[in-house]
Amino acid sequence: MTQKEVAEYLGIASRTVQRYAEQGKLHCTYEPGPTGGHRPVYDREEVEKFKKQMGASENGSGASVGLSRRSPGGASPEQLEKLVEAALIRVQALPHLTVPRIRTTEKLTLTLAEAAELSGLSRGFLREAIAKKKLKGIRGAGRGFRIKRSDLETFVRGLS
Repeated sequence: MTQKEVAEYLGIASRTVQRYAEQGKLHCTYEPGPTGGHRPVYDREEVEKFKKQMGASENGSGASVGLSRRSPGGASPEQLEKLVEAALIRVQALPHLTVPRIRTTEKLTLTLAEAAELSGLSRGFLREAIAKKKLKGIRGAGRGFRIKRSDLETFVRGLS
């Protein structure tokens, strides 16, 4: 079976089939393609076995591997609700996704947008003040500026 045929048979995107192969969940061999390159070919029996395993995991965990963007209306609202709940539980269980946020008022250096938000001045006004050397701003990564919070506070006090 070609990658496209496997995707249609399983009801998933072609890229998902490719990812499953990269992860070792599906095995493929390569044969010469029509344009001179190589294309993956999947064993029908293995794909059918994989589909049965997908069905078993749907019933066991409440999560479906087989829903795709191509098949709208393929699941009932109850199934979709269960999928969303299962996904939220999984995302919340991932510790590397929880990034501690530092409040803007506690940061020592600020981006131009953060400085504008904190001071109530426009980014354009602050950018102009940096250009006129009235406010110290250091070029950060890329095109943005980094401003020390203490320099911003001194600048704002001097405006009145």
